[in-house]
Amino acid sequence: MNKSITIKNLDKNLVDRLKFEAKKQGVDISVYIVTLLKKSLGFQKKSRQEDDKNDLSQQAGTWTQKEYEDFLKNISPFNKIDDELWQ
Repeated sequence: MNKSITIKNLDKNLVDRLKFEAKKQGVDISVYIVTLLKKSLGFQKKSRQEDDKNDLSQQAGTWTQKEYEDFLKNISPFNKIDDELWQ
């Protein structure tokens, strides 16, 4: 049997964001909140996209030596200063 709970004292910004995210995912706000709770408590695995931290930490240590050397080679032009631009 499923239970219901009431959550009090939610500020408007939080409610608006929950509604926005639920709509973006095409689900009812209750479904969205239950999904958030399950994921945050470890009852449901997060997708790889949700684990992204908006940084490159998942890439750290994954390059081969050749990929690293190629990367350094490809960004080397950005280390050159154009003296004409600074006159």
